[in-house]
Amino acid sequence: MAKKMVPLPKKKITYKKGKGDTRYVYYTLRAYRNEKGQPTSDEISIGKLDNATGMLIPNMNYYELFPEYAPEKTVRSVGYISSFMEIAQKLSLTNLLVDAMGQERAKTALSLASYMLSQGNVMMDYPSWMQGNYHDDLVPLSSQAISEFFASITEEERIRFFKKWTNRHKTDGYIAYDVTSISSYSNDMNLVEWGYNRDDDNLAQINLGMYYGEDVGLPLFYKIYPGSIVDKSYFESVLAYSRHFGLKKLRIVMDQGLLSPKNFKMVCDVGYKALSLLSKNYKLYKELIEETVKKPFSSREFIGSVDIYSRSYEANYEGIPVKVHMYYNSEKATLNEKALYADIKRKKEALELIVKQKTLKPSQTKYFKIHQKGQTDISYEMDYDAIDEFKSKLGYFALISTDMSLSAEEALTIYREKDVVEKAFDQLKNGMDYRRMRTHYAQTTEGKTFVVFISLIVRSVMIKKLKGNEETSDLTIKQAIKQLENILELHSEGKRNLLTISKMQRKILAAIGVEQFKK
Repeated sequence: MAKKMVPLPKKKITYKKGKGDTRYVYYTLRAYRNEKGQPTSDEISIGKLDNATGMLIPNMNYYELFPEYAPEKTVRSVGYISSFMEIAQKLSLTNLLVDAMGQERAKTALSLASYMLSQGNVMMDYPSWMQGNYHDDLVPLSSQAISEFFASITEEERIRFFKKWTNRHKTDGYIAYDVTSISSYSNDMNLVEWGYNRDDDNLAQINLGMYYGEDVGLPLFYKIYPGSIVDKSYFESVLAYSRHFGLKKLRIVMDQGLLSPKNFKMVCDVGYKALSLLSKNYKLYKELIEETVKKPFSSREFIGSVDIYSRSYEANYEGIPVKVHMYYNSEKATLNEKALYADIKRKKEALELIVKQKTLKPSQTKYFKIHQKGQTDISYEMDYDAIDEFKSKLGYFALISTDMSLSAEEALTIYREKDVVEKAFDQLKNGMDYRRMRTHYAQTTEGKTFVVFISLIVRSVMIKKLKGNEETSDLTIKQAIKQLENILELHSEGKRNLLTISKMQRKILAAIGVEQFKK
């Protein structure tokens, strides 16, 4: 690297000889006479003379005396962005993106994903954020260039990545599948339609279905589809993608909203296993609950690890051999019983006000016997048999599985872990501000969702590691990122000097497995 040279000061300089031809330059700070009356001075070294040019090769003292010649210094954040990139590399996320998109496009995707994890869904602030952060692979982009990049991500690139990613993280455990809605203000996007909005937004939406590996703790695949299509209907398409990726032994745990004979049959036909909550409205549940309440649970049927009774049945679900695990939670039954009597009280009070109506709705009379004479003479009494029937079935729920070897305890554990995908949706929509899209065209939306999915992968890993470490378990992901962003580096004259790393920052780096800043 060429040495920086500056003009010699015109006054107050002296020279001192060094080794060989070296001459050090000193600057006189103060000239005065000492106690003996002899002339003397206070001097400070400001560098050495360049013999070829007659100019000064300065040191830091020179810049303090003559700040107008000081080289530009910048302090940039390196802790968070370096941690993100290292985690992505260790997950093989970087290499798989390169394989799917090419090196430069993969760098761009990771740069934007790192920003979204830290800053959220508003992309217009990316250029200023990038100026305050440093990494060799951080790509500078304008707001317009970001939109163009999102729109340029093709379906082929996404599918190539998902195929490699899902096969990289093949699992013998269960994959949780669920669906969420993402609202939009756009009126010009063909994906955006009115449907069941899970956030109660009075807006049109897209639907996003996601696979999440329960044991690997990672998002594996997602697919966007129009907001008006019901979840049950789109499940066939999701299974088709699974087969296209070459996934031959999937075990899928899903919500009761996806349960249908058609979907269960499709799962069986492709050799997959499925586990779901069995709706209390289904005929099979109604048949088994009647059989279950006839025989009280014994102590042998108590699952001590979760304080719940269970009983399993082999059954036939629309021609499909299944195992149904019926559970009874006494604590839940007590709470539900209190809620039942509160509901009876409300309906009784309401009924007293409306008994003179000509007609009553079934929901108003389900706990009562109604006696009616003529058009207006209506009376009622408590239907204790109906109430006892309701009460006898409180605290029960059932899981239905195509895996006949699954025990009741195993099935319950697997189903309860399904909340990993719900937590991922919460991270996506609230943690990264993706509850509402800020795009207006389908291609841009598809590309942006792909990048935020990449961000979600790294976020999931960071949260899991932070919570799994005693030193950092109390930290939120936002607090951890803020700490990492305060790891700074001084850039001056082509040199990079890492500033002091705090004790807490080192704990976070150790917890998430980042080794770059170890010394």
